[in-house]
Amino acid sequence: MLRLLAEQSGLRQASPATLRRVLLNAPARLVRPARKRLTRLDDTHPHQTDLILAWNKIHAMVTPP
Repeated sequence: MLRLLAEQSGLRQASPATLRRVLLNAPARLVRPARKRLTRLDDTHPHQTDLILAWNKIHAMVTPP
């Protein structure tokens, strides 16, 4: 499943262990300003765009049209 999330990124050929390490162990902080749930990612993380792309794909699957 993680490989499908990283389909269009530079992680396409990564092993499952690398995908878990990069996508699931990212330094981030959960914040709640104005009663909204937000995730703040570290700006220096090398795979920040991959994480955002994966999150957008997950959100598109869950959100009804």
